[in-house]
Amino acid sequence: MRKVNEEEIKALKGQGFILQNNNEDFVCRVITVDGTLKKEKLCKLGEIADKYGYGHISFTTRLTVEIPGIKYESIENVKRELEEVGLYSGGTGNRVRPVVACKGTVCKFGLLDTQSLAREVHEKFYLGFYDMKLPHKFKVGIAGCPNNCTKADLNDFGIVGGKKGSVKIFLGGKWGKKPKIGEELGGLYSLEEALNIMEKVILAYKDESPIGERFGTLVDRIGVEAFK
Repeated sequence: MRKVNEEEIKALKGQGFILQNNNEDFVCRVITVDGTLKKEKLCKLGEIADKYGYGHISFTTRLTVEIPGIKYESIENVKRELEEVGLYSGGTGNRVRPVVACKGTVCKFGLLDTQSLAREVHEKFYLGFYDMKLPHKFKVGIAGCPNNCTKADLNDFGIVGGKKGSVKIFLGGKWGKKPKIGEELGGLYSLEEALNIMEKVILAYKDESPIGERFGTLVDRIGVEAFK
């Protein structure tokens, strides 16, 4: 393997190829869109792992798939083989991140089709806003009922099923060393209203925060009522 410089490492991370702790191999982060994968795609991921990686895959807490052990020289081949089945890597950087949604689509407690909503959010905000540089990462969580299995209120923008077909919205949550539960917007909203609010929130965050500030810090800084 040739020596990869810091600029190349940063560029590859933006494409979903993250340097591992051995400073030699890369883990490829593959987007699932809604947390589900059909047989053809699962089989292809297994083939890629056997051919170019360590022979196994893992799942992140945000329902993306990671293939460890990719050599620098194999990255372009991995991209090409992912494209053969409609898959792609990514999910990093100061932008809207891949959405995480619970199995509310099939769960007996689900109050909404969470996976369908995740696909809509992915299309509109992950892909649609992909080239929009934000002050920091922006994570979206969807929970289909008040059980809140995905901890949606610990995301920058959280959607939680409240009643059949309507949702609660939480703003400014985050995980990490200093976790923070998001502020509830109050009331119940239709899915269309939730998507419209999400768009306004992302654009406000882009305009109102300096580089490096998390969305929750903005909400705390100006006050949740002022932000509302």
